[in-house]
Amino acid sequence: MGHRSWIGSREARLWRRLQTRQARAVLLRFYGPETKAEALLRAYLAERDRDGEAARFWLRIYDSLV
Repeated sequence: MGHRSWIGSREARLWRRLQTRQARAVLLRFYGPETKAEALLRAYLAERDRDGEAARFWLRIYDSLV
């Protein structure tokens, strides 16, 4: 199993170290036109994991992109 980039990680705990605008900029550079879908997917998965704080974090990122 290879090393995973923290940018590719959906672990919100790693991302919450950044301000919303910083996280948004990193996601945009990494995912390009798929950034909105990626943020929404991460929010959905966090909600499925019953991690409301992480879901809200990803929704803030998504809202900043819309």
